[in-house]
Formats: sequence, C-alpha cells, structure tokens
Amino acid sequence: MVFGLRVARSDDESGPDRLLDTVRRKHALPLLLMVNSGHSALLSRSLLDDGIKVVVKPIRREILYRNICALFGLDRRTPDAEAPCEVHAREFAGLRVLVAEDNDFNRDLVTRVLQAAGAEVTQATSGDAALELVRANDFDIVIMDLHLPGMDGAETARRLRALGPDKRLMPIIALTADVFANDRDGDAMEMDAYLVKPLDEGKLWHAIRRLCRPAAATSASAEDAAASVSVAEIRRRMQPRLVASIAQQRQRIGEAVTRRDLAALGELAHELRGVTGYFGLKEFSEAVAEFERVLARSDGFEEIERQLARIDAFIEGLSSTAEDDAAETSA
Repeated sequence: MVFGLRVARSDDESGPDRLLDTVRRKHALPLLLMVNSGHSALLSRSLLDDGIKVVVKPIRREILYRNICALFGLDRRTPDAEAPCEVHAREFAGLRVLVAEDNDFNRDLVTRVLQAAGAEVTQATSGDAALELVRANDFDIVIMDLHLPGMDGAETARRLRALGPDKRLMPIIALTADVFANDRDGDAMEMDAYLVKPLDEGKLWHAIRRLCRPAAATSASAEDAAASVSVAEIRRRMQPRLVASIAQQRQRIGEAVTRRDLAALGELAHELRGVTGYFGLKEFSEAVAEFERVLARSDGFEEIERQLARIDAFIEGLSSTAEDDAAETSA
C-alpha cells in the first residue's frame, strides 16, 4: 500500500503513529509512506523499524524504486545493472557535474574520467563548499563522497534538497567504501544511487544515463562514438602520482605513530583505503581495512606496527611495478 500522509505539527506527537497503526491493523499489507520534507522526524523510530518505508516528497524515481523493492525483498538492481557498459568520448558533452570529494587524488581521478566522456566538471572539497556551489549554480547531477570533512555527505545531501524544489529533484550519486550504505534508509531518502569504491566505470555510466538521460543524450561524431573512455588508461597515467601520494600518506602515518595519535591514525588510514580503493588495488585496500580494524579495537602499538609492515610490503610492490612500467614506456 502506498499511503500519502500530511502530518500536522501539534503537541500530540502520537497522532501519526496512531493513524498508521490503525491502517496496518485494517490492511495487512506492506506500507510505503510518502511525507513532506521534515515530517518524517515526527514518526516514531519503533514504527519505522516495523517495516514501513518512508520517502520524502517530491518523489524521485530511484528512491521510490529502491523502497518498493525493499518492501518486497526484491533485487534492487536495475535489469541492465550487470551488463557490460562503455561510454564514448563525447557522450556526456554539456552535462554539468559537481564532484564533491575531499581527497585530492580521488577527486582528480573522478574528474578526469567524467571529462574524458565530455562532462563539464566543477569540484568541491567539502560539504559546505558543495552547498555554496549548488546554491549559486545549476548542475545536472552531483557525485559526492559520503565521508566529507565537517558536514558529511548525508547531511550535505539533506541540505541540498532543502534549497528548493529544483534542487530537491537534482540527482545525487553517493561514493562510499561502505558496501551496506545502500541499506541505510535515512541516507537513502536523499541519495539517488550509491557506488561502492573502487570506482566501477560501468556502474558510473549506468547511473548517469539512468538519472540524467535527457541531458546525457547527445549526438556524437563517428570518431567519438568509436573511442571508448578507458578508466584503466587514466589510472595508468596517474600511477606515478599515486605512488608519490601513498608515500606521503605513509610518512604521515609514521609521524602519527610516533605521537601515539590514534585519532589521526584513523583518519589517515581511511584516506589511504579510499585512495587504494579508487585505484582498484583490492588486496592493498583490504590490508588497510584490517589496519583500521586494529585501530578500532585498540590492540596496541605493537600490533599496529605489525600491520604497518604489511602495508609497507604493498607500497614496495606498487613502487616496483610503477618503475617497471616507466622503464617499458621509455624503452
């Protein structure tokens, strides 16, 4: 059952709960509730935990689809989500994209990938900066990391939606290292799609086409149509910079170990996992994830040093690979 509810603010905050409880007793059906922005806060947590899904008006297609699938336990992937996907060199020409990502390296990688497909990219390094840019400009889509400094991606998305009706309907793609992010109902109300790191270009193209089909449907010359964007090639070109960036991060981690600064170590480890994840360095990224778990458990600095030795082995291997590639290129 899809149920539209207009919640009136009053001293009796149990009113919405009583009404929904009556509906559920009378109709033993899955319930999807549509409410105005801000009114979901008036619904009790226990009621929402009881299987009711809430979407905020105006309704966006992707959010409605995801919540209906969740109600019935269906696969939330669109039919073509696993199909091979390529994009030609000018397919997204004129598409105005805001990329909000605090890590310089990751932000540059996403920007280069989008620009290779013809998109016009504006960058933001924080949630506050993204908010100001959206307030002053019109974007076709926002691609945003959930782990932003200060105001995180989820809160930034909520504030972007509150800027007005036109901003409320603007698609937002969340980038995250959390494979379960798609299941968090509170954030899902504001995000139209989640992409889990490392960046999968096929899923990125699918998401943009699905959310921005009118803006992205551009004509291409025969030459452009024959030239596919290669994320692997973009990553290869950025590899020397990657090695230098990771070496700098490792130095900062060593300094934090010397200071016995666990908070700084946590932030640096998350940043390193993000970089390795974006680059598809799966085993390296998993080693950093284990390092994060050791930090969270407070296992002591002896165990921290052991985990760092594993990370150093991956850094050495990455450096050797980069040197070999450079030698082949110059030969």
